[in-house]
Amino acid sequence: MNDSFIVYIERLELLTFFSGYPLVYALTLFIAGNRPKQQSHFINALLPSLPRAYALTGSIFFLLFVREMIIQSDIPNMVPGFDITPWKVWGLLACLFWIPVLARKPYYSLLHSLVFFALFVKDLINGIPAASGKDILANDMKVYTVSLVLNILCLLTILTVSWIFRKKFPSP
Repeated sequence: MNDSFIVYIERLELLTFFSGYPLVYALTLFIAGNRPKQQSHFINALLPSLPRAYALTGSIFFLLFVREMIIQSDIPNMVPGFDITPWKVWGLLACLFWIPVLARKPYYSLLHSLVFFALFVKDLINGIPAASGKDILANDMKVYTVSLVLNILCLLTILTVSWIFRKKFPSP
């Protein structure tokens, strides 16, 4: 298999999971920042929930990574091993936002995700060859849309779970 194709697929995986987070972060900051603090708990819980939503996205990426390792070890004539690149390690570090100290700092999750957003912007800025440029750009935009949807769903999942726990176990 061509190494450049494998690198491209790996890059698309990373973009799918992490590149949409900065826009979700900005939208959340916009929504939460334009409301008075006496608004609903939902609006007040948006910004503090961002790092955990990012950690959930990182956990889903980790599950995909484990799945790839299991499939790779089952293929005959393929040496089982960990094909970890620095980009994958950086993506797996998103799981660290489950740690409460990091979960209290939404800005750190934004900084972590900007690395992947820079990969997406690099495609937009660089001169993509005209023959396949439109296809690559259209594919990147589809991947970015999927990333936005994934990150929004992770944020909504975290908000829903926290709401359920708050209803089930009210604080005294």
